[in-house]
Amino acid sequence: MNNKVLVSFSTYNSPVFLEHLVESIEKYDAGYPFDLLILDNSSTDPRQLKALERFAKKYRIEVKENHGRAQGGYHHAYIHNLDYPYHFFLHDDSAIIRNNWLKVGIDRINDKSLESVIDPYNDSNVHLCRSEERRVGKECSE
Repeated sequence: MNNKVLVSFSTYNSPVFLEHLVESIEKYDAGYPFDLLILDNSSTDPRQLKALERFAKKYRIEVKENHGRAQGGYHHAYIHNLDYPYHFFLHDDSAIIRNNWLKVGIDRINDKSLESVIDPYNDSNVHLCRSEERRVGKECSE
């Protein structure tokens, strides 16, 4: 199993958001080893394509068909990367603002002080689960 976190986000024709988020990720120490996966939803904006080309030298980029919502990208990132013990999903209009941003989240998951997040699309809790639990068919704790 991989010992890193997979950090991923979906993006579509939003080069300003894309660049701002990646630059903020690069600016601050995550405090935990990670790989970055950028899921592009078939962007057509030339500025977006140029930014993706630049980031592809350092990070993994996958281009997916645009289904209109980011959730398909997150599902794809999760289901095709089960070798990561943790997945951390961001929105392209977010930004990292401090050091140890990833370590804090992983520590909270491990000590059970953070067990779910809010799904902004459905206004419901999304329960967190380690990839190993999913792979062996266990349900996430509620």
